[in-house]
This record gives sequence, structure tokens and C-alpha cells, in this order.
Amino acid sequence: MNGNAGSGPSRSGEREAPLLAVEGLRCEFRTPAGRAIAVHDLSFSLREGEVLALVGESGSGKSVTALSLLGLLPDPPGRITAGRILYRGRDLRALSRGALNRLRGSEIAMIFQDPMTSLDPAFTVGDQMTEVLRQHEKVSPRAARERAVKMLARVHIPEPATRLDAFPFQLSGGLRQRVMIAMALLCGPSLLLADEPTTALDVTVQAQILRLLRELREEYRLALLLITHDFGVVRQVADEVMVLYAGHLLERAPADALFRAPAHPYTRDLLTARPDPSGTRRLTPIPGLPPNLAHPLPGCPYANRCGEAGDDCWADLPAAHPVSADHTVRCFRAGSPPLRP
Repeated sequence: MNGNAGSGPSRSGEREAPLLAVEGLRCEFRTPAGRAIAVHDLSFSLREGEVLALVGESGSGKSVTALSLLGLLPDPPGRITAGRILYRGRDLRALSRGALNRLRGSEIAMIFQDPMTSLDPAFTVGDQMTEVLRQHEKVSPRAARERAVKMLARVHIPEPATRLDAFPFQLSGGLRQRVMIAMALLCGPSLLLADEPTTALDVTVQAQILRLLRELREEYRLALLLITHDFGVVRQVADEVMVLYAGHLLERAPADALFRAPAHPYTRDLLTARPDPSGTRRLTPIPGLPPNLAHPLPGCPYANRCGEAGDDCWADLPAAHPVSADHTVRCFRAGSPPLRP
């Protein structure tokens, strides 16, 4: 690991330089219907120990963003057409394939959405974990196995030495997800990308995985980019939130500010569309469908679904402007009306 224990970044005094800085990222796909822009000029930064959540509906650009950071966007049909991706000041887009491969898994790691398809069913957990270590470090088979057992124990997998000899299909969904987290952490990355890490897990196991991610973040000062559509997950682990829609960043804010006073109509609609376990709030679905990315709307991408859209929203894309020092929104009518009960 990077070896710096802590409980997240300092919120006072001079802030450290970002671990990751994305500047003007633009991703496109070639489709039969034409060119589809999946990510529009996205910029953000992430520091050691921070948890930044990307939220939005399916097709909003969350996973495309994460795959782009690691150079895993399938080309064709997808490609990055603009922007810089700076990790510790180095532009990842300028690295050779070999240099990027060495960086992936060692300094930047990813937990994919479905561990059953990400883990090879033909090899044991131990085979796959030791292969990760031996790709990035010069270790003996015995030393690699010992480290794998310790990491399985660290992510709270019972009987880790026995689980090392199991095949993925012999493990529950929760254990497979813990194996994926253990594999991602084996070489001590500083940045972890987690794509829907609790999808398809029951509530109890989901809570355990989220608690584990919080522990690891605090223990190793990991920076975590969390991709999710679940605001319950965001509320539990995120420091800041970016709300994406049709590839556009519509709102970014500290998590507590976003839940307390969401400024964009889309953010408010997402919050009222989520289930309320207490039953005190009525679930209100968002009407309509996201736009066709190959034929984008001329103005705000959310205009066709927004109950507050006016003529200006259909004509022009609003510029991002500050709500407060660390809260920005791209909307002509930001902050009005308040969140619906």
C-alpha cells in the first residue's frame, strides 16, 4: 500500500496537489446512427484519501469515464478525442502501452461491476491473485501465495488459505466481491476505481462491503472513484459527488451539501426517484427517456424531461456556475424550487 494511514484528506489549510486531475475529457463512440459523444469535456480532480462518487442513470457516462482513465475504452468503437488525464502529474494518455500496463494494477486498480464475469472460472482464486502479483513484482510463488492469503484475511474472508484454492463459482456473491477488492489492493495502489461495487448484493452484504471500503480508505489513505446509481451508497461513503447526465457534468458538490440542497432539477429528480425505506416519502419516477447521444439536443440535455425547462433551456447549454465555493451547477434555474417532499 502507499503506507499512509489516515482518515481522509484534511479540510483545513492548504490542500495537497491532486493525485488525479482530469482536464477536458471527451469520449466518443462510432455507431450506425452516427457519432455519439459519451463524455463531454469533463474536468475534475481527486486527492489522496478522498472518495468521489459519479452518479447518474445508465448511459450517463460513468463507466466510460472510468474505463478511459485506465486506457480500457474499447477502440473501436470508442475513443478519447480530447483531454488530459494526469496521475501524479503524468499524462496517462501520453504513456506507452507497456508503461500504462505497469501502472494498472500496481498504482491504479479497478473493481469491476460483476465479479463473476471478471474472475476467470477456469482458475482458482489463488491462481488469479498470485498472477497479479507476479505480473507487477518479482516475488516467488510461495511469497505471492502468502501475500494473497494475508490480503484475503484483510478483507474479512474467513479461512483465507482454504478460499485461495476455491474456484469463483464455489463462492457466494459477497465473497467474490471481496476477492475482487483483495486482488485490486494486492500491489498497493493509491487510486481505486469501483464500478457499482455493491450491485446485486443483498442489503446485509452491501453494508459489509461499504464498511470494508471505508476501512481501507482510512487505513491506506486510498483515493476512491466510486461509480454508482445508488444514492444510499453515496451517502455512506462519498466526500464529493458528481452528477452526470448524457455525458455532461450537471452538478458537483460535497455529499452533505448535495443531499441538503441539490441545485439541479435532475439531481432533485434522482433523489425523489429513489426508494425511501422509511415509507415517509413518495417515490416519484422521472418521466421520459434520456436523449439519443448520436442526436443530442441543442440546449440542456435534460430539457426534454425537466419540469422547470424554459425556452432558454432548449436553445442553449447553460455554463457551469458556482452555488458556493465548492458547489457548482450547470443550470439556468439552479436551486429553485426546493426538493419535493
